[in-house]
This record gives sequence, C-alpha cells and structure tokens, in this order.
Amino acid sequence: MKILIFGANGMIGHQMWYKLNKEFPGSVYGTVRKPTSHYEQYKIFDSKFLIPNLDVTDFNKVLQVLDQVKPDVILNCVGITLRKPEIKDPALCQEVNSLFPQRLGRWAAQHQKRLIHFSTDCVFAGGDGMYTELSIPDAQDVYGKTKFLGEVLGSHSLTLRCPIIGREIEGKTELIEWFLQQRNKTIKGYSKAIYSGITSAEMARQIILIIRQYPNLTGLYQISSEPISKYDLLQLLNEISALNATINKDESYSTNKSLDSKKYRQLTGYNSPSWSSMLSEMMEEKIYNG
Repeated sequence: MKILIFGANGMIGHQMWYKLNKEFPGSVYGTVRKPTSHYEQYKIFDSKFLIPNLDVTDFNKVLQVLDQVKPDVILNCVGITLRKPEIKDPALCQEVNSLFPQRLGRWAAQHQKRLIHFSTDCVFAGGDGMYTELSIPDAQDVYGKTKFLGEVLGSHSLTLRCPIIGREIEGKTELIEWFLQQRNKTIKGYSKAIYSGITSAEMARQIILIIRQYPNLTGLYQISSEPISKYDLLQLLNEISALNATINKDESYSTNKSLDSKKYRQLTGYNSPSWSSMLSEMMEEKIYNG
C-alpha cells in the first residue's frame, strides 16, 4: 500500500508524515512546495519519498504526481487558513480549499483509490455549538465557505471535519506557534470562544486507525474533543510550557463552533484524550526539541 500526503510540510501534513512513516515504513510519500534541500533542516523527511516544488493549483502537475506514485490512499493536508496572507485572495482560496479536494476526489473515484480530506469547524458561523454532520453550514467568511465547498463526499472519499491545532515546522502562522512567542508577555484570551478540536498528533493516530481498520469508510465524519474555551486552552498551555505569560480574560468575542462527534465515536469507540494529555505530548515531541 502506498500513501501520498499532499502538503507534507504543513501543520497537519508533517505530523502525518512523521507518524505514518513509523506505521507504514517505505510506503509514505509527500508533496512539498520548495526544493527537497530546503527540508533537510527538519531532519524528519526522506528525500527519496518527497515530491518537491509542487503547486497544487497546477492540477496537470498534480496528475503527473498521482501517476508517478500511484497511491492507494491520498491524504489532503493542503489548505489556505485564516491566518495565512493568501486568505485575502478569494479566487486562490476557492482553487485550493474547494476545487483541489474535489478534483482529488474525482481522481480517487475514477481509479478506485481512497481520499481522506480534512475540513474544519469554521464551516459554521458559531451561533449554536455542538453541530452534527446534519447541521447546515452557515459560515459567512471566505475561509469557511471555501472549506465547506471542498468537503468531498464521493464514493471513494472520506471527509473528516475537525479543528486541528499543533506545532509547525515552518511558516508558523497558527495559534500554537503564535502563543509560544508570548513568553512573559500580557495577552488576551477569549473566554466565550468555544473550541472542540484535537492536536495534529492525535489526528495522525486516528488516520492510522482509519487506514488499518476502516478501509471502506466514506462520507462525512466529525472528530472532536471535550469543548474548551480559547482562554482556558491558552491557560493550560501556559502552565504546561512554563511560558509565564499573563492571559487576561476577554469576553468581547463570543462564538461556539463545537462539534458533536457522536457518529464517529459510535463507529470507532473513540474517546479523545484530555487537553492536558494532548498539549503535554505536543510540547514534549522530540521533533520540536532537537
């Protein structure tokens, strides 16, 4: 079995590469945007299994990669997120977040292969909370709308809707890396912003489980943890990482995008680890600590 990770250098992708290579040695391939030599500094990639210089908006080149690798399982870890400067380009967001995964899904169906695609809680506006797979996405922003349009529901595709946090090896635009730069500083934490995601490492474990035990799983499933406010999340990470940041409670922003993952839990028996456990593991991961 061959596994191909699109976006192997990203926040989700590098954890998929790292963990899946331990489970499926010699079977995991990854695409990256820069030359192979650039990624030697991170000491987790094997250049023999990297496909460098790939721009996913050039789907003819993507097709060449698919023909070259001939993957049995595709993981789409590519996406333009809220904190990336490209989010200001709606056309590019549609190309990357919406059209690219749908094209991968069509290829998977045509070739009888499998696509696993990652979506987000941001397909919802956040007015209700505890959304199910049957809840109607109502995002009003470019990110949420384009991610919803990218949810692939074909005969050979599995879309996992889950907000994911984690460390990054480059770019470092997302919440965790921002917070880790706040040592001894005073910041605000939203006490009314409710979140129910998991870490990228925990998601990688679920992907291994799905590949091994649920080879025919398709459709839309949500994966979530015990809901927590962004304020409490940062306070917990502050303690675990000993950053000594001062976090002032901010009640000015209210949103609840928590997800109900009953469908996935009933199928797999999944019980998410505690936030303390997931964050501690994240901070102790050796690939970020030399």
